[in-house]
Amino acid sequence: MSRIAKYPVVVPEKVEITIGAAELTVKGPLGTLKQAIPARVVVKKDGDKITFAAADETKQADALSGTARALVANTDLDARAIAQKAMAIASEICIYTNSNIAVEEL
Repeated sequence: MSRIAKYPVVVPEKVEITIGAAELTVKGPLGTLKQAIPARVVVKKDGDKITFAAADETKQADALSGTARALVANTDLDARAIAQKAMAIASEICIYTNSNIAVEEL
């Protein structure tokens, strides 16, 4: 099992999740987003949590389940939050970058 996919995604109060055959739809106060779900990933809704698992025992299915979980977990972020999160991850990886991040919006 993927290290990322083993953690469920908690659905916020004002957000509706619809699981289709090959996509997951997230509808909230800021709009609607659709995320394609690979055929090798099994998605289940349990109350206010969504779980992701590999459909078979391959490494690719494990990787896809973790990727799908990460994408769905971040669908509620706005553009500024996505940029800040990406820069924070980059600052942890790169030895030439620090965590002092300034975001300018247009």
